[in-house]
Amino acid sequence: MCEIKAYGLRDDGEELLLESVIRVEPQGADTWRLLSLFGEERLVRGKFQRADFRENKVYFALGDS
Repeated sequence: MCEIKAYGLRDDGEELLLESVIRVEPQGADTWRLLSLFGEERLVRGKFQRADFRENKVYFALGDS
């Protein structure tokens, strides 16, 4: 099984948000719930950008924190 790594994109580059992601769920306007294989959970505020299944990565353009 290939788990996904989630990355946040900012002007200064990309930031790893969570590894071994098995689920991405929308949680409202530009908010996403990421769940990992190991039970970790992270809420991400930003716009979904793209999924690269060859590289096993998903990308979010991060909003202001």
